[in-house]
Amino acid sequence: MAPPTFKDANFPLSDGRTYHVGTKYGEVANRIITVGDAYRARNIASHLDPIPKPYEFTSKRQFFTITGRFKGVPVSIVAIGMGLAVTDMFIRECRAVVSGEMVVIRFGSCGSVDRTRGQIGQIVVADASVCVSRNHDYFFGHVPSFVPPAAPLGAPYVFSKSVPADPTLASLLESRLSAVLGPESVCRGLNASTDYFYPSQGRNDPHFDDSNTSLIDDLCKQYPNMLFFEMENYLLFHMALCSQRRTIKGPQESHDGVSSSFPQGNLRAAAAAMVFAQRASNGFVTPGM
Repeated sequence: MAPPTFKDANFPLSDGRTYHVGTKYGEVANRIITVGDAYRARNIASHLDPIPKPYEFTSKRQFFTITGRFKGVPVSIVAIGMGLAVTDMFIRECRAVVSGEMVVIRFGSCGSVDRTRGQIGQIVVADASVCVSRNHDYFFGHVPSFVPPAAPLGAPYVFSKSVPADPTLASLLESRLSAVLGPESVCRGLNASTDYFYPSQGRNDPHFDDSNTSLIDDLCKQYPNMLFFEMENYLLFHMALCSQRRTIKGPQESHDGVSSSFPQGNLRAAAAAMVFAQRASNGFVTPGM
């Protein structure tokens, strides 16, 4: 088999397939559930209609897509891994091969930073999300030869402004989860997505100077409704905020042999996660919970 040929460095496509997710037009539905790992994707996919048989595709970058129908409605489940960067690839590359409005729900795992809400095993729904980023320049202060004269180092971590989830989707998600699991198993609040799992979530690692001992307290002081940490929601909501309704002519390739342009609808997004870690008590989920 010949290797794929990519013609456009700005947005690489080969035979209509995107560079990382690897899907093409017709293989991704307008309604998408995204998760971190393929095992979770398969669990969710077990609820899809058996006929027609769901389509599965794993890209060379290990993005895993299952597209089928739920009660006759087309839906895709996409496992993307972890982090802001893969979220960006997933959204942009699915958006490029889906015509019309796209609705994305993320189901993930998270760590709660609230002592009274978000206990291990509960489901938390995000009202909105902020981004926590490590300020790499700050750490040059510990190696004087790397610091330019009078360089402003700032704080070790930067907290963004919040960006909301789609309010209708978030309320619907909370309502349906509460109906199935019971209202006592579901809570709602502000989420922080972080660029790193360890330092930017306030985890202590004796091998490195991360200057993060007060990070969780500082974050909760700035955002009193802060409920949980994870690593994807902020960018998902931010990209929904930045999505535009317009007609694109390229870099999409023709999917029907007639036209290379199609309408790009708005992106709407919401997210929920199961609490795996309780940071206040330092507890972690156990098998069977």
